[in-house]
Amino acid sequence: MKKVIKKIICATVVATMTVGLLVGCGKSAESTDSADDVSEASEKKVIKVGTGAVWDPYLFLDEDDNLVGFDIDVVKAVVDKLGYEVEFGIEDFNTLLSSVDAGKYDLVTFELGYTDERAEKYVFSTLPFNQLDAYLVVAASSDINDISELQDVHIWSGDATSTYYAFWKEYVESHPEQNITIDVKTGTEFDETCIEAVQNGTYAGFISNKVSINNVNESYGDVYKLVGDPLISQDTYHIFNKDNEELRDEWDKALKELIDDGTIAKLKEKWDV
Repeated sequence: MKKVIKKIICATVVATMTVGLLVGCGKSAESTDSADDVSEASEKKVIKVGTGAVWDPYLFLDEDDNLVGFDIDVVKAVVDKLGYEVEFGIEDFNTLLSSVDAGKYDLVTFELGYTDERAEKYVFSTLPFNQLDAYLVVAASSDINDISELQDVHIWSGDATSTYYAFWKEYVESHPEQNITIDVKTGTEFDETCIEAVQNGTYAGFISNKVSINNVNESYGDVYKLVGDPLISQDTYHIFNKDNEELRDEWDKALKELIDDGTIAKLKEKWDV
């Protein structure tokens, strides 16, 4: 199976939200102004943001290996509104939140939803910046057409603190007659191990969104299909280090202004999300 998804480890992309500075051999007054500009720029606060780079159109590397996407543009717009600079750190999804907890980043952007478990360890923005509909996903060859048809099966779920896992946990507890077992595994629906396990029947399926499944099917051929109605309509948030409530409050104010003035809506249209 041809692998076309890039694996990104410990890469750092710096996005500087400042205008260019003109520093040269001019009149003394001009040199002083330039020096003042440099001093002002050097004092700007740098916001460190953890993210990923394998989820087109939300966060991914373009043909020139530049970090781009809807999530990235939203962060840049907020940081620009605040008058700060931003530094992006790219990591595997499974390590992002722990890196925020350790203080490596001030916040994370990865289309993450709210859960009580996450709220115990992190600070959420009070405003969502997007919404995702999630469906039951099964192998393209599967006869399953609805979640109610699952019987005596194992379901794949990544990240036990995710909104998807929370949905499965509640569903399994309220439908014991279906005898569904949740298997929490590392990785994502993009991984070949997950694709193969769903195709060979080890897992009957999992929950995901249209964008992700379309991307996987484009990369690997039609390996998955979405079935039934949306199981979750998930608001997505920026998640901050527990000690960064002050930054969260600043962030929320700027984000609200960008929502109210139509900037976020224009970015959604730009990236078709």
